[in-house]
Amino acid sequence: MTRITSPRASLNLKACTGIVATATILSLSSSLFAAAPPGPPPAASTVNADGSPAVRPPDTAAIVNGHTIKLSEVMAKAMQEDGSNITSNMIDNFLVDAECKKRNIVVPQSMIDDRVDGLRKAIAPSTIEEGLKQHHETLAQLEDELRQTTEREELVLDKVQPTHMVHCKAILVRFTGENVQQPADFPPHTDAEALAILDNVQKDLKAGKDFGDVAKQYSEDNFSKDKGGEVGLAFDGANIDQALIKAALTLEAGQTTPAPVKVSYGYYIIRVVSTSEKHPADEDSSYAAAQDKYRRQQAEYLVPEYLKGLRAAAKIYNYLPE
Repeated sequence: MTRITSPRASLNLKACTGIVATATILSLSSSLFAAAPPGPPPAASTVNADGSPAVRPPDTAAIVNGHTIKLSEVMAKAMQEDGSNITSNMIDNFLVDAECKKRNIVVPQSMIDDRVDGLRKAIAPSTIEEGLKQHHETLAQLEDELRQTTEREELVLDKVQPTHMVHCKAILVRFTGENVQQPADFPPHTDAEALAILDNVQKDLKAGKDFGDVAKQYSEDNFSKDKGGEVGLAFDGANIDQALIKAALTLEAGQTTPAPVKVSYGYYIIRVVSTSEKHPADEDSSYAAAQDKYRRQQAEYLVPEYLKGLRAAAKIYNYLPE
């Protein structure tokens, strides 16, 4: 099984930090202006051992070889490039917070922690700390951004209906071909050779052999072979091959694909173990988690229109329009 990493399935640290980082610059610059009293630059006696001013000179962002980069110029540049986006985002944030309060929606810290953990895994081997430092942002600010994202999902989740899901297993036999790269630990097969192997697979299954045992013997899928072909839950939007999902969703519990399902890198034989409508109690939590993942994926598409509705119902005077 080839897993597909969807942009919506994993968080991108740069995307999470862009607007917040610029907002941070504007916030810091405001506080720096307040902290630096007007007046002439510090006297020579008020310098550090390395020659740098002991007190930041007024309206100064940086000094390069004696040249001053003004903080007011940095602020103007930040406002020019991102000021309207930040304002628009802050308007949406306020409206979302107010609507969540009105509807008694509270995002627990545990949910934010889970999203931070997911982000850590998604960007590995890079680290969140490296990204935060690069974007001049704190972990608290990132968590606030994730909280806003989660709040927006929560506001529209009731508009997303559950979807049909299946718990399936699969046996993959690969074939070589033009622009098809296969793992080095499996021998190359032509299309005809792969079909011949699958014919033996189907004979074993028809003879009553356990699907998991047959998968361990024949499957050429690094993810599932040693687990007896275990794929997990397949549903629209899951990060596995869409051809596999499409075929699996047509089967009932206990059914096997009557013919191999061809994908770009091989053939699958798929067995459905259970469905979201018919499954044992010990799978309740797995299906519930998958349904939540699906509904949040779909919620992303509904949020922009929902925000338009909140804006339309609000009295807004935006002096920095997009």
